[in-house]
Amino acid sequence: MKFTKNKFKIGDWVRYTRKLMIYYDTENNRNYEIIDGRMEFKGGVGQICGVSRRHFGYVVPASGGGFNPFTDEYDYESAYLKTEETLFFWKVAVGLLNKAIEVPEDGVELLSEEEIPKKGLPVMKQRSYVWEDKDREMMRVCAQVWPRDSKGRFLKDKTGEFNRIFLNELKKRGLQ
Repeated sequence: MKFTKNKFKIGDWVRYTRKLMIYYDTENNRNYEIIDGRMEFKGGVGQICGVSRRHFGYVVPASGGGFNPFTDEYDYESAYLKTEETLFFWKVAVGLLNKAIEVPEDGVELLSEEEIPKKGLPVMKQRSYVWEDKDREMMRVCAQVWPRDSKGRFLKDKTGEFNRIFLNELKKRGLQ
């Protein structure tokens, strides 16, 4: 991937369609995957807030070490990353408190003046979870059945008795 240094400025509004995901495989190699077009990732709009440089390769394990007779000291070499590839990514902020998303250059495009959000970035962008009716009803039953103290706080279940009461109530209502 080619990186153009002056393509964007910090504060530019962009649309991103891809993002970086770093993972370690079974041999402890540091790899990456560019995610795009999947169900869990739809892309979005954000502001450029910087650039990051990522190194990828494999981890050279630590040596067992040994006694060095020339220095009278124990010699040990710690594990390190042997870099095979270095890539640059644009950092895109989607919320003021959210961690910036790292996006490859071919996954970012500049927005036109009409597309820029008038309100700016939200304080925190949150993923929405769609609660099913069954889940909502289970939470209502839990809040109704679970014992409370004199101040209305939920009690801890140290013996498992409250959990049995909750599960029995779910069975009565046909939710489990």
